[in-house]
Amino acid sequence: MKHLKSTPLQIRYLVVGIWNTIVGFGLFTLFILVLPPSKYLLAFALTVLFSGVNAYLTQRTYVWRSSANVKTEVSKFFTVFVGQSLANMILLYLIVEYLGLNPLWTQYVIAIALIITTYFSHKHWTFKVS
Repeated sequence: MKHLKSTPLQIRYLVVGIWNTIVGFGLFTLFILVLPPSKYLLAFALTVLFSGVNAYLTQRTYVWRSSANVKTEVSKFFTVFVGQSLANMILLYLIVEYLGLNPLWTQYVIAIALIITTYFSHKHWTFKVS
């Protein structure tokens, strides 16, 4: 990921976002396959726990290149991350339970839709890039 140093912000976000999405989808898929089908929300919660740390570290280091106070930044990052995760979990539950769609494919669509909102949240608040 050293190649990202001279790359524009949006491209760095996209590349790191793809990496983080692969990690998240990989973990979710693994948990979905290992746990009983009715435990898709547990699979999602476990994914959030592991992928959140990965997302913070890669975004801080490679996307935003932040040197701000870690305590303040971590609390902001996880406020956005938890908010996004709660919205994701609610949508996942509603779509799976009320529309009867597959949780794995539903999660893929929801995650992609939420990527855009988190970009702006992190850009204008968490890592505050002008």
